[in-house]
Amino acid sequence: MKKLAICFRCYVFFIFMLVSFPLHCTTAFGADYLAVVLDRTGSMQAIRANGHTRCEDALAYAKSDLNAFFARCPTGLAKVWSFRIPPGIQDLTGGYVNQAAAMAAMNGLSPTGCTGMTPLADAICTAADDFPGGLNYREMALSTDGGENSSVCQCSGPHSQSGPPPPGNYDAGSWQKKAWDTCLNNVVVNARDWFDPGGERGVDVETGETRGRGDVSDRVFFEDVADSTGGEYIPMPDDHQGVPTLSEWGMIIFTTLIIGIGAMTLVRRRMA
Repeated sequence: MKKLAICFRCYVFFIFMLVSFPLHCTTAFGADYLAVVLDRTGSMQAIRANGHTRCEDALAYAKSDLNAFFARCPTGLAKVWSFRIPPGIQDLTGGYVNQAAAMAAMNGLSPTGCTGMTPLADAICTAADDFPGGLNYREMALSTDGGENSSVCQCSGPHSQSGPPPPGNYDAGSWQKKAWDTCLNNVVVNARDWFDPGGERGVDVETGETRGRGDVSDRVFFEDVADSTGGEYIPMPDDHQGVPTLSEWGMIIFTTLIIGIGAMTLVRRRMA
């Protein structure tokens, strides 16, 4: 009985570690899908404390997010989107592809090639509406510093003056409301938010226009859409020094597996 109790405790601990870092994949329903949505606009040229631009580090983290997805969902498929005006919302992979093809598309991007204006709402909604139907797991890895200023399609609209709580509490017709509605119950949004920790800019560096004082902040929207869809809000302040060399999620999964193997080894030794 004592050995069974030890086995049960180790089993419970292992399951706890797994649910603490959920894998989400649903291979029973076919392939799972990731949309990498990468901001390539002029404001992403801001210099961070580590001497890199947001543009450069965002590309590195997007590659990390791609590897993390395929570590969790090895049979999945991914599409890489970039957005800026000009030229607009671009599908860089020509559809959903395997890991190697998606990585090749990102390797073709210049780490310093961020210019133009920000059709953020159009990018979010285009990617969210593009997923194949069915019960498959759908994830968006959004990487942006915000600053919507040029959307013209289905999710375009003014900036909302109201915001959460409750979740999704944006002005009717605003781009935030349209984008939040499009993502809800459709895709899990993980949002990397690149920003100046000293506060949001009062003037849009891409248009030269003064931002509305009553506008809901990008950070509030990103936190809300991530939380509402079951995703993660990931703040990326400019004073953050780190650059990924190995996927953060990959490290979590690797650590979880090591813990599980260690627990099972302990069970076998004690039952021997």
